[in-house]
Amino acid sequence: FRDFAIIGIMVLLIMLIIITKLNPKLASDYFSVAKIFSMREGEDGQSYSRFTSSINILFYAYSSLMLGYYLMILFHFLPEYYPTALFFQSTTFWDTVLQWAQLSLIVLGVFFVKIVMVFGLSYVFGMKAIGGVHFFNWVRLLVGVFAVLTVVLFLYFISHGHNESFYDFLLIIVSWILAGWMVLIIFKLWRQLDHSLFHLFSYICATEIIPLLITIKVLFQ
Repeated sequence: FRDFAIIGIMVLLIMLIIITKLNPKLASDYFSVAKIFSMREGEDGQSYSRFTSSINILFYAYSSLMLGYYLMILFHFLPEYYPTALFFQSTTFWDTVLQWAQLSLIVLGVFFVKIVMVFGLSYVFGMKAIGGVHFFNWVRLLVGVFAVLTVVLFLYFISHGHNESFYDFLLIIVSWILAGWMVLIIFKLWRQLDHSLFHLFSYICATEIIPLLITIKVLFQ
């Protein structure tokens, strides 16, 4: 498993270098911490109108591999009362790699479900203009925040950290980040809409709150 952790982080670093070289401007947008919290959105965001372009899909794939890597290490050390973690236990290097690929594909599937959900519901709620901003900022949050958490997790593991409470905390923080994201995106989108706050909150319930509750149930029960 240690070999997997080291090779996995190297794969992620190589992918990051390749993606950054392919499109430095878009990469800087995705990894901008300031823009995650900014209430003002630029008008030239490349991913707002081309969210299924090849470079954006490459970012989704990278984010999926990164989240899959993060969860694989957590699941390896979490206590047995986390049932989801029991599905991703392995004893050999290649079995671990295969499970990483499977978990990353599940996460990538969630990305495309999120695309359909955000753009479909923004159209249903009469707020088509916010679909791109909403989804792009969601990916930006995952890439930026979980990149930092993944580095922290890797450094802790590689330094022979085996405290279950720490891994437990790193799983719990996922739900807190997603909950904080809901509050943030309400304020980011409200500034761009003429609709009432109740109308926007109904949209957030469908696109964020219900998926968050499903995520919590899958990870913790």
